[in-house]
Amino acid sequence: MPRQLLTYLDACLPDLLDEMRQWIEIESFTRDITAVSWMVNVVGERLSKLGASVRKYNGKPQADHLLASWPGEGEPILIVGHVDTVYPPGTIDEFPFRIDGDVVRGPGVSDMKGCILLTCAALQALRHFGRWTSRPLKFLITTDEEIGSPTSRRYIEEQARGCRAALIIESAEEGGWLKTWRKSVSMYDLVITGKPSHAGVAPELGISAIHELSYQIGQILPLARPEIGTTINIGKISGGTAANVVAAEAHCTIDVRARKVGEAERVDQALHQLAPRLAGAKLSLEGGVNRPAMEPTPATMALYAAAEQIAKQLNLPIKASGTGGGSDGNFTSAIGVPTLDGLGGWGSDSHSFDEWLSISQFAPRAALLARLIETL
Repeated sequence: MPRQLLTYLDACLPDLLDEMRQWIEIESFTRDITAVSWMVNVVGERLSKLGASVRKYNGKPQADHLLASWPGEGEPILIVGHVDTVYPPGTIDEFPFRIDGDVVRGPGVSDMKGCILLTCAALQALRHFGRWTSRPLKFLITTDEEIGSPTSRRYIEEQARGCRAALIIESAEEGGWLKTWRKSVSMYDLVITGKPSHAGVAPELGISAIHELSYQIGQILPLARPEIGTTINIGKISGGTAANVVAAEAHCTIDVRARKVGEAERVDQALHQLAPRLAGAKLSLEGGVNRPAMEPTPATMALYAAAEQIAKQLNLPIKASGTGGGSDGNFTSAIGVPTLDGLGGWGSDSHSFDEWLSISQFAPRAALLARLIETL
């Protein structure tokens, strides 16, 4: 069966590459609701042809999300992907779809339109060979992953509950490794309010928001525990109006990543307990934990072991890995569903003008996903 799958998928590759070009040229930037809705409809039609029942969920203020489902018996299998990209309209003129040796390049090709198409190819192959899973199968396509999944999270968690497994089709990145863990993601904005005054004539009458911010950053950075995977980054700082004015306001952004469950909450609590050092200064903190940590639970590792056995049959390189970046797999894992991530194509350099997806690895990766769905 593995060899038959590869032969079939390789034969489909020219048509799939042409379809991929059409998908990439639909510039589905998250905030472009019309374009994202168009992309959702294209994928919905593709899945309908594979026998899926399709429905949409309210995604306002972004485009609506889509759920394709097939009936069966027992605990369902959930596949999760997204059609939105980080590339604004017009990017295709500067970064057009192109085949470059063994890779295809273009905005969103690995993150993750090429991976959604790979999933469609895997399902198409299963239908072709009559090897469809006996379990109910659900494929949730979301439209706001690139901005933190603010409206899709509830649907991801709702559809994941009670599932046998959640298969996340983010790209595998170079090396083809699967993700069994991902760090949590927390984002904050810290605003300091002080009092302006002339820095030369009456500095004592002012309250420097910049001085206060400097002190607060000194309190924030030591909260990191890099030895266990908890990191903190102050990504942006702004404040003040002129060299001779005591700054009335200052601002910084804070990025917190944590590998262990509980660490994000520890840092979150500490940030909310920050207190002003300068008399009269005021602190305002907004934000919080956006994605909980995805830890390698025994159930997830058992799911990985199943994928590893299939990969060996396909002579496909594989190992359990992880990353500091978040995905929708963080949500499914956090509610206790066995979750395996990185099941899309072999590609990398997402969010850049170098984004790519391997052509030679497309069929093997689709075969891996197909066999995993079948054997589950």
